[in-house]
Amino acid sequence: MTYAHSINCIGLVFDIAGVIILFYYGPPALDITKDGHKILPFNSSNPEEIAANRVVAGRHSLLSKMGLGLLGLGFVLQFVSNLVSN
Repeated sequence: MTYAHSINCIGLVFDIAGVIILFYYGPPALDITKDGHKILPFNSSNPEEIAANRVVAGRHSLLSKMGLGLLGLGFVLQFVSNLVSN
C-alpha cells in the first residue's frame, strides 16, 4: 500500500465517521425561520429540565459541527492523496 493510498483510506474513514455522526445528530441548524422569525420552544419553568435541555442542546451542536468537520477533513485528505499520487 502506497503513501497516497494510506492517506486516501484515512480520509474515507473520516468521511464515514462524519456521515454516521450527522445521521444521528443532523446538521447544525439555526433557530430562525426563512421569513426571519425565531423558533420559540415551549418554555419550561423547571430549572432541572432547563439545565438538562441545555446539556442536550450543547452536545447536539458540538457533535453536529464535529461531523461536518470530519467530512471536510476527509475530503481534504482524499484531495491530498490525489495530489501526492501524481
